[in-house]
Amino acid sequence: MSIGVAVRPQETEGPPPGFVEGRLFFTARSAEKLYAYTYKPPEGAAATNIKAEPHDVRIENLRVAAPGADLDVEGFQLVRHESAVANFWDEAQTMALGHPETAELVKAVTGAARVVVFDHTLRRRIDGAADRTPGVARQPAARLHVDQTVLSGPQRVRQVMGGQADGLLKRRAAIINVWRPVGRPGAPKPAKPPS
Repeated sequence: MSIGVAVRPQETEGPPPGFVEGRLFFTARSAEKLYAYTYKPPEGAAATNIKAEPHDVRIENLRVAAPGADLDVEGFQLVRHESAVANFWDEAQTMALGHPETAELVKAVTGAARVVVFDHTLRRRIDGAADRTPGVARQPAARLHVDQTVLSGPQRVRQVMGGQADGLLKRRAAIINVWRPVGRPGAPKPAKPPS
């Protein structure tokens, strides 16, 4: 799936509150093995061979539709958390305060004995800027996607945990994304279809 949301806010009368309608771009079926380079592609290769198909869908506000969702049951959970980070755009604050508090938050929600925060990404829509432009915040993801697969998950654990990875992978390990709005609640904005 990929996303390019042309959002129409809910009407005040009519359908129940707590949703928007938007156009999501799903990956079209292909006989080819699909790929997308997140760095400069090899000479002569396209950046991606993924083709997108638009579908108009209803997107539920999970704060309304599933406030009691559980990570172990639904695969996501909504949690209120007040951050000590005053400015997430300040890398030093994010590393010194944000990473440790995120680790503690994940421990509290999951019961994990150990949590390692291995990266963070700030995203902001900047018209005319390409994603991964040096010195510019990442653009919102153009494609709905899975960050880790059955193969890439253990590879990421090996990359992050080095010599400890094999022992850790003999037990239960999880990669958990923590998303938060920075400065204000997240709001959908029209996006261009993925290229």
